[in-house]
Amino acid sequence: MQGIVIDIPDKEIKIKRLVEKYEQMCSTLDENKKKVVKKLYTEAAFMEVTLEELQARINKEGAIIETTNGNGFPVILENPAQKSYNTMIRNYNTIIKTLAEIIPVADTDDEL
Repeated sequence: MQGIVIDIPDKEIKIKRLVEKYEQMCSTLDENKKKVVKKLYTEAAFMEVTLEELQARINKEGAIIETTNGNGFPVILENPAQKSYNTMIRNYNTIIKTLAEIIPVADTDDEL
């Protein structure tokens, strides 16, 4: 099984752009809320980009992979990327739901 090469500078740029979008959305919040929300949207941005990577890996390799166990026998397993994706998507959805409850609705067409 060959892994997907992750370009870290591109990932950091994507995360930074998402953080900037969240910051704009939070510009009308009071300073105390901004401090709390910043931690949430920084994590959400990281998760969003990471979920994209995991999804690409799953699309390429499949949700189920065939590998060899320690005894040399072939086994079929859930792709580790699939497990990571399933866990992270739940956490991401929780953060997004929390942000949606805190951040005021803007009169723009820009969607997250």
